[in-house]
Amino acid sequence: MPHPEMPRGFHVDRSSFWPGPLSIGLGILLAGCLWTTALLIAADKPAPASNSPVKSTADKPAKPADAAKPTEKPTDESAEPEPGSPTDTARRIYIANADGSDMRVLTKELREWKFQGSPVWSADGKQIAFDAWRPEEGESNNHAKILLANVDGSNVRILGDGCMPSFSPRAKRIAMSRYSPNHGVWIMSSEGPETELVLLDEKGWGIDWSPDGRKVVYSTYGGSQQGANFVVVDLVEGDRWMVFEGEQPYRNLFWNAHWSPDSEWIVFKGQNQDGKIEVGIVNARGAQYGLITRVEGEVSPAFGWSPDGSRILFIQRDPERKRVQVFFVDPKTKDPPLLLPKQDPLRNNLTAVYSPDGKKLALSAGSPPAPKKPAAKKPAAKK
Repeated sequence: MPHPEMPRGFHVDRSSFWPGPLSIGLGILLAGCLWTTALLIAADKPAPASNSPVKSTADKPAKPADAAKPTEKPTDESAEPEPGSPTDTARRIYIANADGSDMRVLTKELREWKFQGSPVWSADGKQIAFDAWRPEEGESNNHAKILLANVDGSNVRILGDGCMPSFSPRAKRIAMSRYSPNHGVWIMSSEGPETELVLLDEKGWGIDWSPDGRKVVYSTYGGSQQGANFVVVDLVEGDRWMVFEGEQPYRNLFWNAHWSPDSEWIVFKGQNQDGKIEVGIVNARGAQYGLITRVEGEVSPAFGWSPDGSRILFIQRDPERKRVQVFFVDPKTKDPPLLLPKQDPLRNNLTAVYSPDGKKLALSAGSPPAPKKPAAKKPAAKK
């Protein structure tokens, strides 16, 4: 999802402790907001029953989480295709094998939620979080909600407003972005915003939680003088740093930067100072420790890194299939990208991320509309 408040052309669109006396030592970060980071440590220990839930100090939290109710199946199947069927043109979440085969729609309960994106797995592989909205009800990405479902499609829940979710290691919390009037990067409980809702940075966008649970990365824009950058926050120590210091190699940065499985590298889409689009891989400690270009050319800002570190999935239009498809590269070589072999060639596959064991994919995909039949010619008038 694109950043809603950036200049034109700029884009930024996945054993501990609980708050108490120890959290005071983290100090103030992000305009006084990082005192909340003690809430966000990787082990995600649940709050004691006697503690009051954390609430946003900037705005009232979203409505309590509620269950997504199934929509009754319409009687006219020709007017409303079954979710996940070949004629369903909605963008939905699918589960597939790691090679792209055997795609199945995650859930058929969300018939009216026809734009679903940004899927992410919980670390135990049991849940999928994603964002969605209902275009036929006049909604757009500004109305996106965070939804949660079991990987078998059961227990679908609508948590609250937000987009581009990212699970904490034990899936107790979800990092996300929110549009105005609640703009910024936030952390909320997986139970919903009424249980916990914390603003991390009102200027941030597109947050991703590292696999080791220690860090988060998100995009920020510092105006025409500072430009775009990535911010890494160490939630344990309270440290915060910019990935690009000094001369900025990128004119624009895009949303959905993604961590490597060892939490050391970040893959992203950027536009360099020459105007060229590329897939970059940067060391999370800073670009001075490593920055490489892996793919050049137009790609979608959506990435998936395999658990063994050997593949990075990305999205690009395939000129032969005339569809948006999933490609992959080895981050450690200069070999050209390859097409994921067994994905559906008739669908537009717009996002793909690996399950924690590397055996499955979660995809956001949709079938293009069928071409319109030419209008029948009227018979010639009799003379």
